[in-house]
Amino acid sequence: MASLTVDIVSDVVCPWCYIGVDRLYRAMRLFDVPVDYTVRFHPYFLDATVPEEGELIAERLRTRYRGANVDEMFDRVNAAARETGLELDVRRQTKTYPTLKAHTLLRLAAIHDVQAKVALALFREHFVEAGNIADTATLVRIGSSCGIDAELLVSMLANPNTVAQTRAEAAHLADSGIRGVPFFLLGSKLGVSGAQPVPELMQALRQVAG
Repeated sequence: MASLTVDIVSDVVCPWCYIGVDRLYRAMRLFDVPVDYTVRFHPYFLDATVPEEGELIAERLRTRYRGANVDEMFDRVNAAARETGLELDVRRQTKTYPTLKAHTLLRLAAIHDVQAKVALALFREHFVEAGNIADTATLVRIGSSCGIDAELLVSMLANPNTVAQTRAEAAHLADSGIRGVPFFLLGSKLGVSGAQPVPELMQALRQVAG
């Protein structure tokens, strides 16, 4: 059986990342060659300046894209999700939050070999449950539900060195030239940018593992 490492650069509050990751997993399940996958998530900050209490998404979009129809933007995202079977209504979550601590949780989850499980739980918490993924108690709940010791999580999420390592990894990836997410690196050979359709992701998998 072939082995393939899949590196995913994403942000927890990015709807296209949620869609892209969902499509990638569908492509891996449908791929007609047996592959032993190792999936690794890496941090990216859509906006590192979001305050701790969060900001209203609709207002941010109106400010950033002057004259844009925010409702149409939401509809496009929802329609893209439904194309491949992901039930998503981005209007459910009205706020965006800083993701430094969420990415730190993902780094800790990698050590405990539950990173993919935690990543999907974070996406669901933000987009489906409309939760606050900057809240330590929320992150501890998610991490502990995936098998990480709660006391360890509280300690590590409050550790400035651990958080600084997350910032450093995100900065390194940004310096390497990644300017948008999701970004997938397949087998350290082929980079795929954006939430590509499932057939195109399957073709990319075939290039590196077929």
